[in-house]
Amino acid sequence: GFNIESASLDANFGHLIINFNGFAGEEYNIQLMDISGNVIFNDKFIASTDGKNMSKSYFNQVADGIYVVSLTNSKGITKYSKVSPR
Repeated sequence: GFNIESASLDANFGHLIINFNGFAGEEYNIQLMDISGNVIFNDKFIASTDGKNMSKSYFNQVADGIYVVSLTNSKGITKYSKVSPR
């Protein structure tokens, strides 16, 4: 099924990697939010395979803290994962 396996955020280089299970050809909306729910950036990712996928998003550097990643599929189902910069 559709779920986030892991997410990592590199504050220095400004990129977010999400490992997730998805479906080939499906478009996913990615959001990175701070703990207050403010959206820091949006991205889109089209899965290349059924099953394990890895998206990589690039953006500006972020401050230390806890963030929430959301991944929404084309059916409007959203999965969440907490992530802290490393």
